Amino acid sequence: MNPATPDLSRFRCRRCGACCRIPGGLVRLREGESAALAAALGMDERTFLDRHTLLAPDRRSLVLRDRPDGACEMLGDDGLCRVHAAKPAQCREFPFSWRNPDSFRTCPGLRALAEGGGASYRRRTEWTRPRRARVETVNVPP
Repeated sequence: MNPATPDLSRFRCRRCGACCRIPGGLVRLREGESAALAAALGMDERTFLDRHTLLAPDRRSLVLRDRPDGACEMLGDDGLCRVHAAKPAQCREFPFSWRNPDSFRTCPGLRALAEGGGASYRRRTEWTRPRRARVETVNVPP
């Protein structure tokens, strides 16, 4: 591991819901996830799809709808995921498999790692496809 890269094994989710409130963020659903989410909410899959998903802007997958305030629709009033046991892989894999350009500013857990790891860090950024990423070095403001 690059010494400037935070040790993600030390990452601890603070359950603040900040990652669920990223403006313009998309939660893409993979095969089988809509059925699991529907079951977690106690509804049939067709009803879940109609009420809680949209076609992604790139038309490659379904995404979860946002609340009017821009947060993920599955984020509860208590700041916790309403479908935690069945949450999509994209959510479970954050920040280990992917991060977006604002992750280190948005997520308090990642910010703490970056601040403890020096003035710069390397990050993988996910854009339209989870498996296609780029790596960039970014300076962290003091």
